[in-house]
Amino acid sequence: MFDQQFANTIDALLAGDVICPISQPDAFNYLSNEINAERINSHLHQTGRTLSTIEKELFYCSYTTFSPERKKVVKQTVKQIELELRPIVEFLSLILRSFNREESLYTGDEVKLSVLVGKIESDKSLQKSLERLVILSKHKPKDSVTDNTKQIIRYMVNVGILKQVDATVDIYVCTGKLAYVLAFMEFFKANKLEEFQTLDLDEPEQEGLF
Repeated sequence: MFDQQFANTIDALLAGDVICPISQPDAFNYLSNEINAERINSHLHQTGRTLSTIEKELFYCSYTTFSPERKKVVKQTVKQIELELRPIVEFLSLILRSFNREESLYTGDEVKLSVLVGKIESDKSLQKSLERLVILSKHKPKDSVTDNTKQIIRYMVNVGILKQVDATVDIYVCTGKLAYVLAFMEFFKANKLEEFQTLDLDEPEQEGLF
């Protein structure tokens, strides 16, 4: 019998999506069931892939075998993360400073545009950080804090870090992509790799990352 959710979940994983309760709640709930996860994993194993997770807060697909073509795909993925990482880290820093937080954002945390704008407007140093962040994200700074903040929020939505749950309200929610990217950062930091492109995909400890 055809299982539409099975097919949708497989398609999302093979497309490189990070599945979490915010980005794709139906697929996440499906994978949270151990029987369904085993079925998905069995299918992926036949293609040299496996179902990976970070503390069962998100799911993604990684390779178990690396052909030359797959190595190229992984290198491209790593390069893309490298390009996105600094703006993401600077965005997190801006949020922490704006709200005097000590802990990072997590999956499900909300970012309210109006509240964030108000915090930044009351602090000149935050405004300068915002302008630098706009430049880092390859945009041109605008005259108002509101416009610059909107540019950064849109960037974070485009790279999958934030999701606007309701199009009529300027409230954004952190997705599992944030935890996924930070896991990459911790791995490379722990292994003292100055450039992501030095990664040796033949090393056994890479299994589950890509």
